[in-house]
Amino acid sequence: MSLWNIVYWIVWVLGVFAFILSSEDYISKDPQMKKLLDDFKFKFIRIFNWRANANIREEIFILMRHFGWMSVFLGALVFATAMLHQEHVLNWLVFLFGLAVLAWRSFRWTFMHYEAVRPLIPKALCGLAVPWIVYTLDFFGDTSTLADSFQKYAFMSFAVDSNFIAALIWFGFLCAFIFIYYGIGWFLLSPFAYLMLGCLKLSRTLSIFILEKFKESVLRKVVVVVLLINIIIDHPKFPWS
Repeated sequence: MSLWNIVYWIVWVLGVFAFILSSEDYISKDPQMKKLLDDFKFKFIRIFNWRANANIREEIFILMRHFGWMSVFLGALVFATAMLHQEHVLNWLVFLFGLAVLAWRSFRWTFMHYEAVRPLIPKALCGLAVPWIVYTLDFFGDTSTLADSFQKYAFMSFAVDSNFIAALIWFGFLCAFIFIYYGIGWFLLSPFAYLMLGCLKLSRTLSIFILEKFKESVLRKVVVVVLLINIIIDHPKFPWS
């Protein structure tokens, strides 16, 4: 398609926009066009009412369930595709499966945080208890396992002669590791969930603003424009159809 044809279509579309918006009252007098505009306006306004009255919390949990079921479904497809040795399809399915699992984990980590980390709490506590268990064994066994292991594995330039100090330092290392692991979890998992939350809240806020601030005539013009876009796109001679 030449540049001239593209310019022609752009000018034609702008001209039709100008005609439609300037002769709205005339178009409304046509029974068929008026019915078409009223039906389209009803659907258009219903979308804004739906978003304005949306329950964000409920929508978040619905999305999380959908991502969970999508993960299960894609996981089954990955298993079946692997059994059939369809490598060209398997790569895409594994990628989509990873995205679905990441989205589900993101929602669960962010909005059901206690349920997400609860299985990890006993493991973290057991890990933090290890230095003190070894210290207790050293204390009653009159050994220096902690101090020796610290000098061997901690890569420090100073010696630790006290088992208690060694246990305290190992405890600090484990606390730092858990804290970093926890921070990485928020860094990797929360952005997608907060992005979706922001989109849901933004759509609700914009819908409330449009319904409250815009006048009936403005909404009608918006409906006319949207309807015109659909008519133009469906036109058989539209250059991109």
